[in-house]
Amino acid sequence: MTEIEWSEVDALPFAFSISARAETDGQLLSDVSTALGNIVLADHGMTISEPRTLGPVPAPLSALASVRGTSCDHCDPAERVTVLPRFRPQLASHPLTQAAGHDPSRPAAEAMSWSMQEVRPSVHLTDNHSRRWNPRRDLLSSDASRAEFVIETESDGSSLIRFGDGENGRHPGEGTEFRVVCRTGNGVSGNVPSGALVHLVSDTISADEIESVSNPLAARGGVAGESLEEVRQNAPAAFRLQQRAVTPEDYAEKAALHPDVQRAAATLRWTGSWHTVFLSVDRRGGRAVDQSLENELREFLRRYRLAGQDLEIAGPRFVPLELKMQVCVADGYFRSHVISALQRTFDSRMHADGSRWFFHPDNLSFGQSVALSRISAAARRVAGVRHTTITMLRRLGATGGDSVPTSDVFTVGRLEIVQLENNPNFPDRGTLSFEALGGR
Repeated sequence: MTEIEWSEVDALPFAFSISARAETDGQLLSDVSTALGNIVLADHGMTISEPRTLGPVPAPLSALASVRGTSCDHCDPAERVTVLPRFRPQLASHPLTQAAGHDPSRPAAEAMSWSMQEVRPSVHLTDNHSRRWNPRRDLLSSDASRAEFVIETESDGSSLIRFGDGENGRHPGEGTEFRVVCRTGNGVSGNVPSGALVHLVSDTISADEIESVSNPLAARGGVAGESLEEVRQNAPAAFRLQQRAVTPEDYAEKAALHPDVQRAAATLRWTGSWHTVFLSVDRRGGRAVDQSLENELREFLRRYRLAGQDLEIAGPRFVPLELKMQVCVADGYFRSHVISALQRTFDSRMHADGSRWFFHPDNLSFGQSVALSRISAAARRVAGVRHTTITMLRRLGATGGDSVPTSDVFTVGRLEIVQLENNPNFPDRGTLSFEALGGR
């Protein structure tokens, strides 16, 4: 037996029926639904191990050496500063693939969620000292010991390798040779439709082991590289991007860039010796802000955070609702059928087509009020509903005060989120009830 466990974020977003009973004779029917999905991650491109090496790195030219300062003592020779040789080898294969890496131990859904800041050229260098050199977007934060490089791509698609100068990034020593493994393939041409992949080429898997190959889901994510004209137009604006979190609003904005965060709210407080940013996170799907997400957000926000400011991350304050509604059912409709349809309308789950019910967690966020008129309008769209009256809308367990807001709007605090799951297993997450009049 092989057990496969999916991550929570990889689960189907809606209820999936695997069996049902026939309405006529009650017979159990199996295999009533089929779910199709890609189980192997495939990306556009071809890995190439170049037959030649890059190098060797030339020796410094003594003729270009400069003299640093002078001494009053003519017997004390002045120090000569060596000028590092210019070494910018060109890759033979192009266009070079630019891609964001994916950790196989992480959820599969994260493979299709990245930012352009995470994209790196698919090039791996190993020198003749068995040292691995890694690609970076720039060498500004690299020191003299970091074996790193950057790729500079020309308008014709050719790519040059630029190493560090000994201060920003390590400079390869004289005589160093490199073995190159790179990947080619880029752009929208890799966004193939579903069913386009039909063959598997492998040196380790025989044809007898493969029954068939197909991709039920279409490929996505491939984009065309910027042209020189686009670079000229976009470069001046790129320097105006805010890459620091200074105010609480900045922290909330940067946290919302994380693919697992729907919205965030931040508060800056003086905690006795320093300032601390308290960040409340509204996670997509209403999932809990666990330690794993907290660690990811800390690392994600590290490059934006100001020195001298602590960061505390927590989930939102949920406000469970108690909603009661009186419904007038039209003639010819069964009250039980109308109530069942109303319960689905105000559910917190997702439709099979990907749309969300009224109280789905992603429809609600920090400080978002709930209008009674929107609730009534959603109820009246259900077939068989003639008229509705909301008899109660308040915080679950609240006593005293009005049962229904007098302003036609139920409001919550800045760090609060409305919640109504109507789940009998979790009655503390909001309840919903209907009183039906008329009908059959």
